[in-house]
Amino acid sequence: MCETFHAALATQPDVLSIPPLTGPKWYACYTRGHHEKRVATTLRDHQIESFLPTHSQERRWSDRIKKIASPLFPSYVFARFRLRELPRVLDVAGVVTVVRAGVTPVTKRTPFSTALWSPGASAAETGGACAAECLG
Repeated sequence: MCETFHAALATQPDVLSIPPLTGPKWYACYTRGHHEKRVATTLRDHQIESFLPTHSQERRWSDRIKKIASPLFPSYVFARFRLRELPRVLDVAGVVTVVRAGVTPVTKRTPFSTALWSPGASAAETGGACAAECLG
């Protein structure tokens, strides 16, 4: 069987080829406090894919109680872009920087678990999430 596999691979070398990693990647953008929603919206307006995981929270005022969607990771928005688009991302009002290791921005294949990605799912419904998974 191994010989058959190698023979097939020799006749069709691109069968197992891995596509180049030149496409857009996910980065964690550090934002000014309480600017996460505005940054996510502005990035989308600039045709840059963004993701802001939120969870539902009850806030109590003296006259009412209201449910509010709060960022799951305060001061962070995830954006998917090519490295050459970094200046456009940093020009967005509210973006302070992109999380880096030294000088190089840190990428993650997916910055969140698939449970977090389900639209409309709150942190309570997904069983909570670990910030280390998204940021580390």
